[in-house]
Amino acid sequence: SKEIQNEFGIVISGPIIKNKLFLFGNYGQYRNQNGSIPTAFTIPTSAMLGLGTTASECGGVAGCADFSGYAKANPGYDVYDPESQSPLCTGGPPNTATTATCKRTQFTNDIIPFNRLSTAAKNIAAFYAPYEAFATPGQYSNNLSWGTPTGNANWYSTGRIDYNQSARNQIAAIVAFGRQSTTGATETSGLGVPFNPAQSFHPVSNIAILKDVFTITPHVLNQFSLGYGRYESLSATPNQNPLYATTTMGLTGTPIGQASMNFPELTYTGGQDAPATQGGYSANVKYNNTYTVMDNVQWTYGKHNFTFGGQFVDTQFSIYAALYGGTSPIIEGFNANSTEAAVTNSKTLNTSTGSAIASFMLGAVGSESIKDPIVPGYKSIWLNPSFW
Repeated sequence: SKEIQNEFGIVISGPIIKNKLFLFGNYGQYRNQNGSIPTAFTIPTSAMLGLGTTASECGGVAGCADFSGYAKANPGYDVYDPESQSPLCTGGPPNTATTATCKRTQFTNDIIPFNRLSTAAKNIAAFYAPYEAFATPGQYSNNLSWGTPTGNANWYSTGRIDYNQSARNQIAAIVAFGRQSTTGATETSGLGVPFNPAQSFHPVSNIAILKDVFTITPHVLNQFSLGYGRYESLSATPNQNPLYATTTMGLTGTPIGQASMNFPELTYTGGQDAPATQGGYSANVKYNNTYTVMDNVQWTYGKHNFTFGGQFVDTQFSIYAALYGGTSPIIEGFNANSTEAAVTNSKTLNTSTGSAIASFMLGAVGSESIKDPIVPGYKSIWLNPSFW
């Protein structure tokens, strides 16, 4: 893949007031871009997602989810209507359902009518549309070769002012700033937003130092300094966007916080030709503040040098994240169980039928995980006095 790297900067320095005030400053940028690495992906076909299906294909109403090609490519994997089965079949004991009421009806020609499709599934399916033009027609597994460009952009700046207040006293102020940010996606071999499951990061650093050097006598020198440093790192996901939010997609009842702000993580299991996990990731923010006070005395006595001093450091660390770590705030799992057929003369399911994507299009969630909203994870304070 193609790689582009650019680095540039500028430095300005010199006296402002002769022998009194001096200035130094610099600014630089570093940019890196990496081309995509095409990787084989399995994505649902346009017909399975109900994209572009016509009324003639759907029995009079356009927009049906057509799994006839899927079933033909995978003999026996027809899709069945979960609502055609008696609720008694899935209930706990006492289970009085008969074998007949446990059977499921196959969707006619393996086509799910438009009025049975989940609103959220139809909204999510629309984000697959740009990839469908590049997918191999008539192929249901590893049917897309795709990669996403990645990169990062950094900038940094440093400034210093030195002031000679007198022949015995010099003052210096130093500031430094830096920022790093990912650009594009964060996985070279992945689909784009909102299906890319990786994070983006945006750390920012700030440093400020004030120093005073005072000559007490020709043999005694005092150095005093104050320092402050801050590091802030936001690990987020491009999926945390109102355009991709679960509430926008049509998933109702999600709690306030990341679970309703993010694109959900989608997992597919069972059947044939199930895609890999798509979307997800929980954002977190880390803060680190460090305060430093130091005083140092240097004494020259004949051929001997003595140094006395002390330093006090106060370090504070905080993290704000969803509970249970960096897992996705909301995970919707779809398996083929919901669209599998009942085995003849049995209440069990035939695992050689059904489709996880068909279950997805019906909104038949097999498993769901919702994490707590974003909350303060923890805060620690480290106080460190030292003397010499």
